[in-house]
Amino acid sequence: MSNILLDERLIAFIPSLAREIGTNEAIVLQQINYWIQRSTNIHDGKRWVYNTTKDWVEKEFCFMSESTLKRTIASLKKMKLIESKKLSKHTGYHINFYTINEKEVQKIDVKIKKRKIDELRDSIGSDCASIGSDCTNEKVRLNQSTSGQIDTAITESTTRLLTDTKESSPSAKKPTNDKFKPVKPEQVSDQTWNDLLGLRKKKRAVESQTAWTRINNSIERAQQATGHTLENIFSYWVMRAWAGFDEKWYINAHPQPTNNTQGNTHANNQSANSKPRRETTDEYKQRMQREFNEEFGIEVQPDSHTDCYS
Repeated sequence: MSNILLDERLIAFIPSLAREIGTNEAIVLQQINYWIQRSTNIHDGKRWVYNTTKDWVEKEFCFMSESTLKRTIASLKKMKLIESKKLSKHTGYHINFYTINEKEVQKIDVKIKKRKIDELRDSIGSDCASIGSDCTNEKVRLNQSTSGQIDTAITESTTRLLTDTKESSPSAKKPTNDKFKPVKPEQVSDQTWNDLLGLRKKKRAVESQTAWTRINNSIERAQQATGHTLENIFSYWVMRAWAGFDEKWYINAHPQPTNNTQGNTHANNQSANSKPRRETTDEYKQRMQREFNEEFGIEVQPDSHTDCYS
């Protein structure tokens, strides 16, 4: 490998710092910090380092022109990252001493760490499980700063971010047992109700609040149109083996009788507002059985214990 990469003193800088304040500013700030750690010039409780612009260029920043270095130092002063004073006791000695403003540097450090957390949030998205163990690795990486330490607040924010993201991801959600269960009407027998639930389960009908709201509304309309009891309606539903229920199906299967001039004289004299006699549950079941037998061609042989359906 070429020696130009190894045989001179290296100038180091932090890429994330350069991204925040500029490359030249990050380089100069890092070098000022390097020499401050070795300085014996203490003023107002701070270490200071001095040099002329020309000396800085010749000794430290040979890749910069003096004008570039002046602009860079002016930029660092504007951001309040460095302070400069003429501390020489000799009035004719116009040389600047420099020190670092630790409070402003700390603000930049927090800003950089916040940017890392924001980038982590974007990279994780809404499903941390999709990147598996990389979540943990990213957490470890963000918990380390360039000096090997990180603010407690930043660490806690990173932990909360990863925890909240995992909990909110679809794959991390626990299955719920809160399935909708339809409520049996009081007028319907247990046997009919259990038969209906078994029928719907066999046909894989959806048991949901929306589905049963529609079913109950349809049953109510069917009851109003026919005057049948809920037991009669539900029994017919089971007998026809419908997965769902629509009042039109039921009403069409149960046309209401109409008055005619050849009918019973008493029936003709009934008021239009009078209601027909409701058939009993046994009568209803017998009629349903007859209709079922007729529909499927089942012939019933009468005996001593069975009525003859005519």
